[in-house]
Formats: sequence, structure tokens, C-alpha cells
Amino acid sequence: MFARQREIVPLSGNPYFTRTLSRYDVHDYRLSIPKQFSHHMPKDSARALLFCGDKMWEVHYVYHKDNKYFRRSGWRAFVVDNDMHMGDGCVFELMDKEKMHFKVQILRGDAPDLPCLGGDGRNSSDPILID
Repeated sequence: MFARQREIVPLSGNPYFTRTLSRYDVHDYRLSIPKQFSHHMPKDSARALLFCGDKMWEVHYVYHKDNKYFRRSGWRAFVVDNDMHMGDGCVFELMDKEKMHFKVQILRGDAPDLPCLGGDGRNSSDPILID
């Protein structure tokens, strides 16, 4: 049984990044953090928590010079438990920078891996578009 997200909800104004999952993300189980978001992340490897629906996953965040990512440990469980596939979109909202807590929203679909367009997602009239 995998966690189901009940609904897409507006963002709360915290920093966030989006990803359209690639084969590497869902088969090699490593998710790179976009460089544009890296200034929000610590300069040391640490534990991070991902919250999606009513469940939580502990993942290992790795800081390595110019490369920041969630490594296989924990990320694999998140991918498997949520039945993630290449082309699914995710929004990672940093809810607590000190504790590294992320609220994750999953957008099912076969979207190409392109940058985010649109608004800031704070309300339904200003949505984030993954095109």
C-alpha cells in the first residue's frame, strides 16, 4: 500500500523547488537539489524529513561541493511507497529550514523535464505550472 495525496493545496509562502522525475530519480534513487535552491540548504550533510499526505520519510541529504542531493537511503522508500514514476512532478516546500522538513506534493503525469513556469502557487489563481 502506498501513500496517497488527498489533494493539491496552495503553497504557504516558504521556499520551494519543483522537479519532474527522471529515470535517474526513480530507478537509481537519487534526487538532485536544483542549484537555484541550494542557498536554502545546509552546507553539511544532514537528515531531512519529507511529509506527503499523512506519512513521513527520513532521507539523507548530501552536501558535496557543487552537488546537493537526497541519496538512496530514504529516497528509495519515498519513491516506492508513493508509486513514483518517470514524468511525475513534485513540489518540495521547505517548511522548517532548521529541521529540514519538506512538504511534498506529487503531481501525477508524463510531463517533460522542463523548468517551472507560472506563478508562485500561493493560491489557485496563481498556480505553478510544470510544462
